[in-house]
Amino acid sequence: LLVSHLRQRADVREHNSSKLQIPHGQSQTIERWQPRAYPKTVQATPNRYPGYELQMGEIREGFSLRISPLAERQEGWMQAVIQCQISQIEKMSTLPLNMPSIQGQPPNRMEVQVPQLTSWRIQERFRWPMDHVLVISRGVVGIPGGGGQSSLGIPILAGGPPRADAILFISCHSNNVSGAGQVQGGASQARRMNYHNRY
Repeated sequence: LLVSHLRQRADVREHNSSKLQIPHGQSQTIERWQPRAYPKTVQATPNRYPGYELQMGEIREGFSLRISPLAERQEGWMQAVIQCQISQIEKMSTLPLNMPSIQGQPPNRMEVQVPQLTSWRIQERFRWPMDHVLVISRGVVGIPGGGGQSSLGIPILAGGPPRADAILFISCHSNNVSGAGQVQGGASQARRMNYHNRY
């Protein structure tokens, strides 16, 4: 019911299929990285005019999620190790450079960029009853892949990078060791849960 309600909201985006099945005892990694090229530095080229050239760099933004579920010997309980990281480009700061020029000519100006990143990561082990749905929230974080507008075309936090609440849903489909976990993604508020055996 919660996922169905979230899908009706214009400010919710799913980052992976809601029907992803992960067999007990195996690991699954979901990655979506988007490369972005930018002018990184200036390299000297003494054998070629004008004696220097612009060097490009590449930076990635997106997310990586790894889930390793394992059913316990105690019937009705599941464990899972969750590893997740998100990187978002806050902004690209421009740095102007005055380059040497031929005598009598005005100095050449070049620009390089310095990326500023926002990132967060989690690596924890969770334990919960199989007849419950595990809901994990890390609060408001950078959106994987960025994007400054919602699906309605309304700017999100105008003047800064977009933010959203990162939510992960995990449900179990079987009470035996051959069961599988189902992973769903969305964005909303999550209730607090007490996990005694996590690190």
